[in-house]
Amino acid sequence: MLLTAIGAGLAWAALFLTVSVGVHHGESGLASGLINTSQQLCSAIEVAVISSVSAAYTSSLIRGGTSPSDALVKGFDRGYLIATIIMLASAAVALVGLRFTDGRRAPAPVTTEPDEIPVTGLEPALGD
Repeated sequence: MLLTAIGAGLAWAALFLTVSVGVHHGESGLASGLINTSQQLCSAIEVAVISSVSAAYTSSLIRGGTSPSDALVKGFDRGYLIATIIMLASAAVALVGLRFTDGRRAPAPVTTEPDEIPVTGLEPALGD
């Protein structure tokens, strides 16, 4: 559990930093919500897929005559193999999909002076 806490803390901090680089200030809440939702949803789907594969493989081994304890170990082994494949595929997508700029090289935000902001839509609400 300690390794998971350390690894998840480091990975999630880097993930959130990478996702938020270049996001406009007004859209930062949307970006944060999207990454949180996708992280939670994908984690739930991954757990469901891995457990289903593991349980199906364990059941198939038991029907084939393997002892229940050996079948369970082999089922977990298959589940961890699938989790490893998913993790490697995710790492490949991250390496290919990452932008080559980071926060230090991101373009400076464009700011306008308060005097330059156009004022529109100040007509009376009920008309003249």
